[in-house]
Amino acid sequence: MNTKKMIKYVPDSQVIKNVLYLKDADGLDWYESIDSGMWAEDSIKIAYDDNGVIRHVDDDVSKIWPIDLSVVEVAAKDAPAGLNHLGGWLWDGKKISAAVIDNAAENEVKKSGLMAKANLQISIYQNLVNLNLASTLEKEALAAWIIYKANLSAVKASAKKITWPEVPA
Repeated sequence: MNTKKMIKYVPDSQVIKNVLYLKDADGLDWYESIDSGMWAEDSIKIAYDDNGVIRHVDDDVSKIWPIDLSVVEVAAKDAPAGLNHLGGWLWDGKKISAAVIDNAAENEVKKSGLMAKANLQISIYQNLVNLNLASTLEKEALAAWIIYKANLSAVKASAKKITWPEVPA
C-alpha cells in the first residue's frame, strides 16, 4: 500500500464533527484506508516528506498522522536495523536508506555552545583572581578551564570523528 501526500480536506458527509480529514491526490481518505484493511498487519509503515525524509515509523498504521506526508508500507524484513523517525533515513520510492548527514554544522553548533560555557567559567574565575578573592581551588579551576578552551579551539568541526576534550569538573 502506498499513499501520495495526505492533505486536509472537508468531506461532503462528515461522520464525526470537529475532526481533521486527510486525503491524497487520488482522493483516498486516510481513515477509510485504515478501516478498510488496505494495510498489511505484518508490515512496517513509514510516513515521509516531499524530500523523502522519513518522519514516522510504526507497524500500526493507525498510530500515524500523515498530514503533508506520504505513507508507504514495506516488508518488516526490508526495514534496516535502527530505522527511526529522527530524520536520518530516506525513502527513495523503492527502498529505505540511511541519509548522508553533514555533521560539520552540528559539530560547529556544539563547539560554539561548549566555547560559550568555557568563556563564562573563565570569566567567573578570572574576576575572582583579579579581585584577589580566589582560593587555590578556584585558581586551579581557572587554569583547567583555560586549558580546556585551548583544547576545544583545536577541534576541527569538519573532522569525520571528533574526540571532544573533557569538560573540567
